[in-house]
Amino acid sequence: METYEEFLETILFNMRKQREKHGMRQYQMAEKLGYEPALYNKVELGKKNLRLPTLFAFCKELDVPVCDMFLAKELEEQPLSSKLRRLMDMPEDERLAIERMMDMALERHEMLEKKKGGSATDNG
Repeated sequence: METYEEFLETILFNMRKQREKHGMRQYQMAEKLGYEPALYNKVELGKKNLRLPTLFAFCKELDVPVCDMFLAKELEEQPLSSKLRRLMDMPEDERLAIERMMDMALERHEMLEKKKGGSATDNG
């Protein structure tokens, strides 16, 4: 089980990533939330307490579900084994749809790799 500090770090990490993903600077987000930029900076760095109303306002501003802020340091940073476990816990129809997408992506990758290999020998 994670500590409170780790939990808060995850939330703040996700807030920063979402803000950056939406192309916003800290001072812009501070303005939208009614904060002084220096205070917002301290909140995002964990030097000032993050209040729940601030988190809700942040998520509303970026149109991001609040629950996304609680996910372990962005899904793409999770190990593949963790992602596969989550996939196996999904309802069967959702899991099969994702498996089909994975199969299509792998087939496309293999096709592109074959083309690369063929074009390299064609030039020689």
